[in-house]
Amino acid sequence: MASGKIVSEHDRRIYLKNNALNHRVMKRLELENYLYDKEVLQAYCAANNLTFEETSYDAFVTDIVNQNLKDSTGRIKSICGIKTNINAEIFKLSLADYFTEKMAAFLELRDCIFERK
Repeated sequence: MASGKIVSEHDRRIYLKNNALNHRVMKRLELENYLYDKEVLQAYCAANNLTFEETSYDAFVTDIVNQNLKDSTGRIKSICGIKTNINAEIFKLSLADYFTEKMAAFLELRDCIFERK
C-alpha cells in the first residue's frame, strides 16, 4: 500500500475508502508483526520447551504495529532461546501453528480481513 513506509490508521482508512471493496489493509506493518506478537511467541516457546526472554522482547519490540520486525527474524529466534540454525521461513510457518483464534493478534487480523471498513 505504501511501499514499506509507515502509515497511520488514518492513512489506512483513506486508502480503504478510496479503493475497491475487495481491498484489505492490515493494521500492522507486515505479517511478521502478527507472527512475532508476544502471545504467539510465548505459546510457541512453551510448546517447544524453549525459554522466552520476555525482558529482551520488551526492550526490542517497542512498536508491534509499525516496527520492522521482518528483518529481525534472527533476533526473534534468539529471544525464543533457539540456539541452532532454523530456516527463517520454516520458523515463521511453525509460528503460524500457534497463532490461534483466541489471541488478540489473531482477532485483529481477522477483523482486518473480514470486518474492516
